[in-house]
Amino acid sequence: MNAAYCYSIKSSPQLDYYDILFAPENRLVYRQEVSHYIKRIASYSFYNNDLKGGIYFRPNPTLESIGCCSFSRYKLRSIWFPSSLIVIEKEAFRYCELCDVEFQYDSKLKEIGDFAFANNKISSISLPSSLVKLGYGSFVYNNIDRVYFNGNSNLEEIGGDSFGVNSLIDFTIPSKVKFLGEKLFSDNSNLNCIELTSTNLPEVE
Repeated sequence: MNAAYCYSIKSSPQLDYYDILFAPENRLVYRQEVSHYIKRIASYSFYNNDLKGGIYFRPNPTLESIGCCSFSRYKLRSIWFPSSLIVIEKEAFRYCELCDVEFQYDSKLKEIGDFAFANNKISSISLPSSLVKLGYGSFVYNNIDRVYFNGNSNLEEIGGDSFGVNSLIDFTIPSKVKFLGEKLFSDNSNLNCIELTSTNLPEVE
């Protein structure tokens, strides 16, 4: 099967960058290179495709957001995100068979949406200090045994069921967290320690 064509749609005649990518559903894309001028990957852009060669972000990326279900049901084993990224919307990488997810040390990421990385094969995750919100079920149904937060984590909200149905052994709640959702650690039979790093207890749903 030939590689699918990837179309770019210019956001405005006055701008010198493109902000939407689109590839036809159910087509084989061997390798997707995201050019440095791409600011947004639109919802459902690569939904239900078969990416054999991975995703490559070209040098000096300006990508800021990845839309809803943009890579959902895409056979994608690993991905690293550029530091420019601010938002990953809901279900963006659900059902992808992902094993490895990497954020840059100087990441600007603020939000991971509901079920963004649900139903994958991730075994551990290191979340950037810039992150403020984890949506509902963001990492539910994985194989995660460890979640690492930067010591200066700005995380304020962890949505319900974010780490449900995983293999957590312990979990440290960052000091700036103000809200914890329901069933946050449901079905983690090996979980034996939850540590609070602040004397101010967060609100629990």
